[in-house]
Formats: sequence, structure tokens, C-alpha cells
Amino acid sequence: MTTRVETVGREIVLVDDAKIRPMMGLDILESLPSRRIPYQLVDPYILVHEGVVPITPEWASLDTRHPHRGFDNLWYLVSGSASTGHSTGPGGATERARLRTGSLLKLRTGRGVWHAEGIGQDELREGKAGAEMRGVLFWVNLARKDKEADPTAQVLEPEDVPVRHEGDAIVLLGKTRDDLGGSEYLKVLQHREQGSPPFLSLETEKALQDFALKV
Repeated sequence: MTTRVETVGREIVLVDDAKIRPMMGLDILESLPSRRIPYQLVDPYILVHEGVVPITPEWASLDTRHPHRGFDNLWYLVSGSASTGHSTGPGGATERARLRTGSLLKLRTGRGVWHAEGIGQDELREGKAGAEMRGVLFWVNLARKDKEADPTAQVLEPEDVPVRHEGDAIVLLGKTRDDLGGSEYLKVLQHREQGSPPFLSLETEKALQDFALKV
């Protein structure tokens, strides 16, 4: 499987300490939201939490069913194993997702989904009571065109999660111009296109395609 990794660069304008937020008897490290950082500086990130959750009968039996809509819920498991539920099954039925260390759950809430966590229920049945899982949770705002999308859930296994290593090369093909879409750096790394209508050179386009096919 070929995976394309795109990155976006941002200028650092403010650094703020994360805070400990007590939630349901746990100490959660909350980086976002922050009182000192306006949303415009972190868009599209709405929330970033990190926490350790014990695998216990008490936690697995908690009634935490609640609704979400309008954003992507990304849950990355740093260590341990975990399971959770959400109403993305046929006809809105609850289906459960299993995660292991390095797995990523992408829950697109779209027009609305019920999150019925039951964290650790599957692990308890496997005799893992007393273990812990550590995860990082991101809420990523959806574009307006995706706000009414059907809710879906997808689990990426560790071997399918793109990882950028120190020293990896990013190769940009093409010239940088002042016209619309003319800067490969802005288009590929910052997802920005700006400028006047572009000049199209069929000769250059053909040369780029020939080069890409050869490599």
C-alpha cells in the first residue's frame, strides 16, 4: 500500500502550558482548548486531550453515552489496548472498535453520532482487569461541506499509520511561480493557492509527467 503524507507548516506565535483537567475521577492533560490561545491560531483543532484510563469493571460499566456532531474524533493509542463504541453501525446500531498500541480510531461525527464508550469492556472479557491504556484524543473541526456527512468509523492499525521519520525527504516537482497554484511549496505543504490566473505550458506539463513516470 502506498501512503502519501502531507504536512502543513505553521509559524509559532505563542507557546502555552497544558493544564491538568479533572474529568470523571481522572487527571487529563488538556492542551486545547486554552484560555490564552484563540481558536483562529489552532484551527481546525478544537480539543487535544491526553490521559491514562484504567481497565476496570467500574469504568467499563459507566453510562457515558453522549452525542457528537460536526467534527472528526481522532483517538490515538499510545500504550495498552482499548475498546469503545459508537452508533456508526447499520441503521445507527452501536458498533465497537478495538485498538492496540499504535492504532488510530477516526470517528467522523458528521451530521451526528452517539458515542457510547464502555471503555475496556472487551479487555475485561479477556482477563485484562487492572491494566491501563494511555491515549491522545483530537477533535478536528470539519469543513462546512462535510458537516452533514454520514457518520463513519475507521480503525487504522499501527502498520497503516503514516509515520514521518527524521531525515525523510520531501520531493517537490515543478517551478515556483507567482500565479494561482504556482507555488508547489504553498500548495503541497501549506495547502494554499493564491495569485493571478496561471499560465499553462503544455511542454512543461508533459516534461513533468514524463519525469514522474520514469522515477
